[in-house]
Amino acid sequence: MDELDVTDALITIDAIGCQHDVAAQVLEAGGDYVLQVKGNQLTLLQELEDSFPNISKGYTVNKEEGLEHGRIEHRQMKSVVLSPEMLDDSYTFKDWAGMFIGSRANVTTSAREKKLQRCPITSAL
Repeated sequence: MDELDVTDALITIDAIGCQHDVAAQVLEAGGDYVLQVKGNQLTLLQELEDSFPNISKGYTVNKEEGLEHGRIEHRQMKSVVLSPEMLDDSYTFKDWAGMFIGSRANVTTSAREKKLQRCPITSAL
């Protein structure tokens, strides 16, 4: 990361890079991050999943349908800007440098009714 100029850049990293120190390095270098939370961050993933049923307002929902790779995909993403209270009350969120938005994306495909869930976090507003 030290060799890259990420000033004002949005850095996207899959689950392998979803680490506290990676998030902090991106912010220290002047960029923002989008990190995919999966099984390698079980506590964070669980808290994100537990938070969404309890949020009744202040979130956005984006829905999209499309033909991708020969199958119909239905995508829905629910995102919330994490309030200072949510960050303070959280046992996990506060450990992530600059985290502002938590999301939950559900993707359902027509092929075998496969369902995927993704939970990205970002520092970008």
